[in-house]
Amino acid sequence: MDLPVGFNGDIDADILRIGKIENSHPGLEVRERPGLTEKVVRARAGAGGATLKFTVGDGTISIKKKTEE
Repeated sequence: MDLPVGFNGDIDADILRIGKIENSHPGLEVRERPGLTEKVVRARAGAGGATLKFTVGDGTISIKKKTEE
């Protein structure tokens, strides 16, 4: 997922079995436990706001900052 510059929101992401979460977004901060791991993300970007929830059984979730086009 490419988050736009200045994005404000909460992110919940989970890997249920096999896979990982790749986080290269510099603005994510831990919101609650367990925080930012390879299997679980509970994070806030900017001032927070709407919650984006992602769940994957087997695979990869990639979180990064969108580059200007």
